This record gives sequence, structure tokens and C-alpha cells, in this order.
Amino acid sequence: MRCTRLVMAFLSSMVALGSALAIAADKPRLPADKSQPAAAADGKRSLANDAISYSPPAPDADWIEAVKSKTPTRDSFVSKSHDAMIAIEVLPPAMTITPDLAAGMIKKIRENRKANAQKFVMEPTVEKDERFIIRIHEKYQIKDKVADQLHLYRQVGPRVVLVTINSLGGEEIAKGQQEVAEKSCLSAEFKGKK
Repeated sequence: MRCTRLVMAFLSSMVALGSALAIAADKPRLPADKSQPAAAADGKRSLANDAISYSPPAPDADWIEAVKSKTPTRDSFVSKSHDAMIAIEVLPPAMTITPDLAAGMIKKIRENRKANAQKFVMEPTVEKDERFIIRIHEKYQIKDKVADQLHLYRQVGPRVVLVTINSLGGEEIAKGQQEVAEKSCLSAEFKGKK
């Protein structure tokens, strides 16, 4: 039960992060910094005290790190066109995500959208994808645009990596941006530390 509450609390914070794109939709720029922190020689970055390494979206391929959103367990990136945001986060060690929790996650997403007066264009749906423990896809209205958002959960060693991608660029652009997020999630590796 404690783990389920942790997962739901965490999901609330990730939905809020995705909502940051919605809030920024009225602004000409999202909070991003063009300076890129140094990556390892192989181009990978580390999170959670070096427990997990991953390949970030390439800065020369349309992505800028959102330095103000960085925490020890989360990195965020904004598209250069400022119409998408990717958050890559390592969940706390005690959290375990199972497909059974998807219904609770979807319920929490619906509650958050309702609280923010955001109408669904596509209800949050679990999509089957063997690469991820859970893949939830949703679309919701933000003023005159549609936010296309994916929540990707992947087991990496004893830890779970969550990648959230939120795109306002339209269906074709969103597909490409979602592929970038999937690649970052699939690149995550456990480095032998909890």
C-alpha cells in the first residue's frame, strides 16, 4: 500500500511537470538554458548518484537542457522550437511499478487534468509495448493546441526509469519527438549502484 501511495504521489509530480509545458504555452520561451552540462566520453549522462546512465536527446538535433528543472534524479529537455518537453527520471529505489498500477495512474492523470480544467482529446490509454513496463498515451487540449503526452516506465536493473514526453507540435512532429524520448528511455543502463 505504501508503494502504491508513493507511485501515485510521484505520478502527480510528473503530471505537474508535463503541465509546465501547458503553462509555458502562452510564453515565448520555456525555462531552458543553452549551456549543456558535460557528458561522459560515450555521450551518456548519469542520474541518481550514478545508479543509471542514459543517452540524452542530442543538443544539435533540436534539444536544449532545461537546467532549472534538473534534480539529482531528473533531467529535462526542451525542443529548440519550444513545442515539446522530455523529462527523464529515476524513481526512488523503494518504488516498483507493475502493469497492475496502470489503472491507478490513469485515474490520477484524469484527476489532474480535471483539476487543471484540461479536456481530453484522447483519454489516457495503456498501449502495449514490450519494451516498457507501462506505456500511457494521452492527448488533451491546451487553449488552441493539443498536447500529445506519453508516460514511459522501464525497469532498469533494480530501478525504474520514467520518461515523459509532452508535445504541442502536432501529430507528425509529436511522433518524431516521441521516438527521441523512447530512445533515451531505452538507452538507460544500470551502473551497479542502488
